[in-house]
Amino acid sequence: MQWIVKVISYNVNNSKKAVDDLESLIGVEVYDLVLISLQEYYWFLKDSNFKNYKFKYHQNVWGLFCLVLSNKPLDILWEKFCFGSFYCGNKGYIKCTINDSFVFISAHLSHGQTNCKRIEELNRIIPKNIDIPFVLAGDLNFRFISENKFYIEKLDQFSPLKKKLGLFEHQIDFPPTYKYKKNSPHFDLSRVPSYCDRIVGRNIKIDSYETNLEVLNSDHRPVMITGSVSKRKLNITAESPKCNYSWVMCFIYNNTLFILILFMLYVILILFMHYAL
Repeated sequence: MQWIVKVISYNVNNSKKAVDDLESLIGVEVYDLVLISLQEYYWFLKDSNFKNYKFKYHQNVWGLFCLVLSNKPLDILWEKFCFGSFYCGNKGYIKCTINDSFVFISAHLSHGQTNCKRIEELNRIIPKNIDIPFVLAGDLNFRFISENKFYIEKLDQFSPLKKKLGLFEHQIDFPPTYKYKKNSPHFDLSRVPSYCDRIVGRNIKIDSYETNLEVLNSDHRPVMITGSVSKRKLNITAESPKCNYSWVMCFIYNNTLFILILFMLYVILILFMHYAL
């Protein structure tokens, strides 16, 4: 038994209009699973955007979203982590284990010209069990190591890492997906055009890998795959990352959002009392 899946990764650059493009990116065909990774989105998602799917599951870490659409109920186990200090920042990952048989990972890796930080983050994200089917989609922030735009395999920072980590990526037959002028089909040449937005995996059959150059609402272009993956149960266990600091630091790490809300309420109360007297 197989799931027919569509996977979309889109760095929307905090554009609400870009998220409205998702329905057209999914298309008219109805899939068993639609898996969406959104980066740099700080608004609420509207369920009305996905009328063809009865069940919608999502989680977010600040500006990173992971969205799963299906017409059948799913058993999903979530794991999420932010790479920034004290669980802050827009870089991190969200991992969902679906029906104990398949893992989807939405990620936004650190930027910069060197790979050390990104390699460390990938090693944290990727399942260690090589038999687990998974897809990793997101803005992985790998760049060209030269301003020569040709010879993708030779100049792309990510190519040697894919082999080392045992990742499969369908052949790229489309232009770089970053960086574009907003609302324009033309590159912003202040940056070397690069394939920052990627979809890779293991033990999944990929039939197509493409972008959509007509979507202009972000400085990135979305990337998409269609394919299939086995429904066979594998007893996958997803463990949340452990905090390796003191119990005080771990409490702060695990409750950052709650602490920030309390602090804001405290500031508002102090200001109210100050001006009321």
